[in-house]
Amino acid sequence: LASPRARAPRTTLPSRASGPVVLAPRSSSAKRLSITSVEARDVPGKPSGNAVVFDSAAPDADRVLLALPNGAEDFWVLRSERAPHNFRYRLELPKDHRLRARGDIAEVVDGRGAIAFRTLPAIAVDGKGTKRKLSVKVEGDTATWSLDKTSLGYPAIVDPSWIYGSTWPEEAVVALNSVWLK
Repeated sequence: LASPRARAPRTTLPSRASGPVVLAPRSSSAKRLSITSVEARDVPGKPSGNAVVFDSAAPDADRVLLALPNGAEDFWVLRSERAPHNFRYRLELPKDHRLRARGDIAEVVDGRGAIAFRTLPAIAVDGKGTKRKLSVKVEGDTATWSLDKTSLGYPAIVDPSWIYGSTWPEEAVVALNSVWLK
């Protein structure tokens, strides 16, 4: 068994908002995932620790990319109604992998159906503290999250996140607990 550190991806954040976030397992660059925001303008970023801040990455919106131990989080700070409410990402998939939607998450799966990369359910928190889920739609190599802006208080933060691997060990623990509880 590989150690968790060996399984964790190398996360590369772009220096410009229009550049790709790249996740690659430490063991193989062949399973590299490149994620590019379609909405992001070509503006320079300001590095800050494990993050890069992009001012005015879209109309009335700033973008903050954060490198996580197991992936990357993409925060969009929406300042007004004029900010985007759809967030499209074009993916450069590893060979023999495909993108699919499952409920409120997107997954990149290999030819056997094993999850190589996935998202967490995207949420938005508005200026009133109200949380709401975003819906996700997949078409080919593009995933789009949509935010219902009805009664949205500004500023609002949206946070699509991409992580390496499946939901293991969470699924295994739930399954084991289910067996033990019977």
